[in-house]
Amino acid sequence: MSKLNCPSCGAPISAETNKCPYCDTSYFDLSAIDIDENKPFYLKIRMGKQTITQLVRILPDISIEYESNPVDIKNYKGDTLCSFVASNSMFTNLRFEAVVDPKENRLCTVQYEG
Repeated sequence: MSKLNCPSCGAPISAETNKCPYCDTSYFDLSAIDIDENKPFYLKIRMGKQTITQLVRILPDISIEYESNPVDIKNYKGDTLCSFVASNSMFTNLRFEAVVDPKENRLCTVQYEG
């Protein structure tokens, strides 16, 4: 297993945790998933008091979108005096396909915390 480091502070981190113990930066490492091999894996998602577990395959149509929000400063005549970028955003789009779990013969398991 390769060593992991926090993307924020560089401290050593564990793949089993989801936050750096030093700077509290959240991270999610998908490097163990080989998209070309496309083997199913278990995905567990917590939403409030429920947890959904599914056997899934990642679909190969991953995309990254970039958005920029430019702003123009204009004078009273409407002439542009200067322009700057107010914000930049990047979105990584992943899609998963549910696979019937051979052990449970179902597409997902939902658990509720009481």
